[in-house]
Amino acid sequence: MGKAYFPLPEILVCVLTFILLSIFPESVPGLHMDEAWSFVRAHEIASGAHPLNGTNGYTGTIFQYLLVPVFKVFGYKVAAMKIACAFLNTLTVFFAMLFVRSLYVQKNYHLYFGLLLCTFPMFLTHSRFCIEITALNPLFFFIGLFLAIEFLKHLINYFYRTIFSDKSSASGRDSAKEKLCLFRGGVIWACRV
Repeated sequence: MGKAYFPLPEILVCVLTFILLSIFPESVPGLHMDEAWSFVRAHEIASGAHPLNGTNGYTGTIFQYLLVPVFKVFGYKVAAMKIACAFLNTLTVFFAMLFVRSLYVQKNYHLYFGLLLCTFPMFLTHSRFCIEITALNPLFFFIGLFLAIEFLKHLINYFYRTIFSDKSSASGRDSAKEKLCLFRGGVIWACRV
């Protein structure tokens, strides 16, 4: 039996990402109009409103609903919103590393990719702009890619077992796992839109 793997390098990359994204959260003075709109909309949601429309016609209010508990805990401060975006973009780096690791299982490419992404100036700059486009779209994109790759792996494995082995060995439990993975990927993709 092999040793249990503890993901210390992945944790360190995520910690580095969070530090780089959350250092001096109010260093950019003021708020962009879209950031201020998300701020006000989250306050309206906390006050009892239930809006479904986002900043414009092609965005929803998922981001503002995610900001409500952050504002309830930390207060209505710009730093709280910036830290929430830093956390969401840290999750983006985490799922990006999972996606690359699912492609290259035996290599450490996922660590290099995570380090490149979290130190990439464009990623750092745009991730500090706290709107749903820069906080949720990359996260949903990499979650969707990761789930799609996992689904394709299960699907290929299922067809391989079905074609090249005894027909009775393909259990319904494995089929349900593939369907659940497809459903999760579809939900994430639908949330992105």
